[in-house]
Amino acid sequence: MIVLYLISNIYLLFMDYKKFNSIISPFFLFSLPYTLIVTIQFILSFFARTYTFDFFILLVIIIFQITFFLVSRFSSRIFNSSHQVNIKSVYITFIGFLFSIYLIIHFVNLASSLDTLGKIVQEPFQVLYSSGFNFYIRIFLIFILFHYVAGLKRMTIGSILVILLFLIPNFLTFVKGIILINIIGVFLIFIYNKIIKFNFFSVIFGIFSMIISFILVVIIEESIWTFSVDYEILEESLSNLLAYFFAGIQSFISNFHSNIIPIEFPNSTIAIFYNPFARLFEIGPIISNVPAIRIILFLNGIPFSSSNVNTYIGTLFLYNGLFIGNLMNVAISLISTFLFKIYLSRKSRFYFSLYLFFATGLSLSWFEYYYLHSFYFYVIVFLGLFPILVSSLLKVFGPVV
Repeated sequence: MIVLYLISNIYLLFMDYKKFNSIISPFFLFSLPYTLIVTIQFILSFFARTYTFDFFILLVIIIFQITFFLVSRFSSRIFNSSHQVNIKSVYITFIGFLFSIYLIIHFVNLASSLDTLGKIVQEPFQVLYSSGFNFYIRIFLIFILFHYVAGLKRMTIGSILVILLFLIPNFLTFVKGIILINIIGVFLIFIYNKIIKFNFFSVIFGIFSMIISFILVVIIEESIWTFSVDYEILEESLSNLLAYFFAGIQSFISNFHSNIIPIEFPNSTIAIFYNPFARLFEIGPIISNVPAIRIILFLNGIPFSSSNVNTYIGTLFLYNGLFIGNLMNVAISLISTFLFKIYLSRKSRFYFSLYLFFATGLSLSWFEYYYLHSFYFYVIVFLGLFPILVSSLLKVFGPVV
């Protein structure tokens, strides 16, 4: 069955690349990393006592991937846009400078009031630093980072410093997922704009960058209390890294067999749409968008981590069933393809950055269904409407370059 799975996915990836001639199309970003993780997990199951696949799990995965492919392929024929964004890039970059400087100063001011620096990694401090209005500033800063990098033809010391400045505010949250979104987006732009060549070594460089970022966060979280790094911290960092890469697919397999996740509505996968109506009409309790069911992961019969993630496909299927889960899969395929086609039709940095911001959730499909997070939809709605308003009111702005 795994051979059939690989053959079908390689064929679909080839057909997708043949149509779009791009490695950043929605299906490519969604399916390639997911297929790699599934393959590695299958191989790992032969050498370690860990979870393995059966016919039904692979069938569910194939159904979701084929559905995404077909929806993306056929919807791309009808999606088009003649709208052009008329905001100069320098304005967007300037806003990025203001956001970054404000957040860094805000972080330093908060940290200076602590009795010990180690508290910067704890939740009470992070709530003060990164929640509320600051949360949206940080999220928009991701788009601004992508927009800036998309305009580069080559790397200079100055551009590296600007990239680091735009990265720092989100790195200071010590949230691995947010940091990986930044790193993945920048790496994809580097490849797409041919700042670095797409080959085996560039892929290794991209993976290495993500690994270093991940390990650095763990080391800071563990060592900031003592300002020392020992063997145990490094060992824990590597253990967390291993768990991060395989937690999603292993949890999916385990929860699929144990059947401990009930299919009920509403649930965490639709919380971002359900909760506003629940508050407005008082129709029920507020639902958390964080999956609550957590399981223990084993390697060679030894527990080494816990997980509440189930990959993109696993979360949609386990919480919603095959039909409803696939309908949500269709919706994500439609939205991502729509954004991608707008970029292809206009060749605009603005729409390229907006699409890539949304598509980073697809590139993390091997870990979790990232569209549990409302910020993906807030950003595309706001940035999709705001330029139209600005363009109609302020005709003095030049085209995006």
